[in-house]
Amino acid sequence: RKATEKTLIESEKRFRVMFELSPAGIILINEKGMIIEVNTAFCETLQYSRKEIIGKNIRMFTSPERDEQIKNNISTILSGKTIIHEVTNIRKDGSSSIEALYETLINLPDGKPGILTVSNDITEKKRAEERMMTLSRALESIGECVTITDYQNKIIFVNNAFCKTYGYCEEEIIGKDVSIIRSSANNAYPAEEILSDTIQGGWTGELVNIRKDG
Repeated sequence: RKATEKTLIESEKRFRVMFELSPAGIILINEKGMIIEVNTAFCETLQYSRKEIIGKNIRMFTSPERDEQIKNNISTILSGKTIIHEVTNIRKDGSSSIEALYETLINLPDGKPGILTVSNDITEKKRAEERMMTLSRALESIGECVTITDYQNKIIFVNNAFCKTYGYCEEEIIGKDVSIIRSSANNAYPAEEILSDTIQGGWTGELVNIRKDG
């Protein structure tokens, strides 16, 4: 019995360390939505101390408009289903934090059902995606040909004007070397030199290019 108790204590210590050191936020709530445990990462993301969170309802991080959705989610998880979704939480300073959540049913220490939520802050990722979408829409709307390549001269983006000018659809051109549109008349401007100059600060000049139909 003593050996079993020792094993359980050591196991609990290991899980406590993993719980606290996890870079993802972890939160446990009971079937009424009351918070019974959180880790440091979760507290830091939403700018609250552990004492300010424990014993409060999970709704403290959301607006009243989400009450019904939260109620439905709790009911769904307690029925045995796992939910993977994104939510917008409110930090202590009033700013928004976009969280990717993995939520599943768990048995709490008192034997009652509860919910384990693993939370990852994806706020900056979402903002970066929005900036990229804005940039993409801007590039698509202009009438000049735009090509973006990687450092190996492989095409990773073309806009509509490019496709109309050269006769390629996007699927045909993405991933191809930019030399696919270059003519042998450009011998004075080797692709390697253009790429090198571009990386070092920029290249300007005139090139003869070839459409898909030759």
